[in-house]
Amino acid sequence: ILTEHKFQATGCTTNECAVEMGKLLNVQQIVVGSFSKLEGNYFINISLIDVNTSAVSASVNSQCVFNTELPNLANDAAEKLAKKMVLYFCRL
Repeated sequence: ILTEHKFQATGCTTNECAVEMGKLLNVQQIVVGSFSKLEGNYFINISLIDVNTSAVSASVNSQCVFNTELPNLANDAAEKLAKKMVLYFCRL
């Protein structure tokens, strides 16, 4: 679908872009994330975005110091977001 619309996901770095992608895919929610390194610390940020309202429904921010911790950090962040998603969808 994205290819048909000539959508370049590699340049999609904003929530607005993710919402546009979500609308093309005809989904209600979309998960977006970022990974960065600043002054020796690694950061993972993951958000669940409502495609209709552009509001962040749930988010998780995690950090670590050593790159050997990254796999566990990513798993922990995903688990935390999944738990928040369950709570969010149970309230609907």
